[in-house]
Amino acid sequence: EPMLRVMVLNAEEFRNDWEGRFKQMADLVKSVQPDVVAMQRLRVSLRSNSRSAQDSANEHQLNMLAALLPTEYNHSMYFRCTSYKDAEEGLGLISKLPLKPKPWKRLSVETTDADLNVRGIMSASVAAGP
Repeated sequence: EPMLRVMVLNAEEFRNDWEGRFKQMADLVKSVQPDVVAMQRLRVSLRSNSRSAQDSANEHQLNMLAALLPTEYNHSMYFRCTSYKDAEEGLGLISKLPLKPKPWKRLSVETTDADLNVRGIMSASVAAGP
């Protein structure tokens, strides 16, 4: 019977040496061959200088991983949860199958909580496979 294979990765756990870490993540995805890869704590650089739009896109960690995967992973979505001075952080999906976004939601933060990072819920429908 058909099964949907899903992998979840936390990009923050692959710190520092981003190029090396994303190669490790890509190797892991290639070995497991999931239909959908869900990621949390993805960073996007928001540095404002004379860099081109392509350079900025290349600093989007979802794009960094997608560039290292086989071309069959050609569907993706990103949801921003938190903004910082020079970056933002969010959730992402990369899929072999078409994705249809569903309502996304930012979760409220308790003002008494020491951790003020905004959390979010990202959801999508995944098209049935062949």
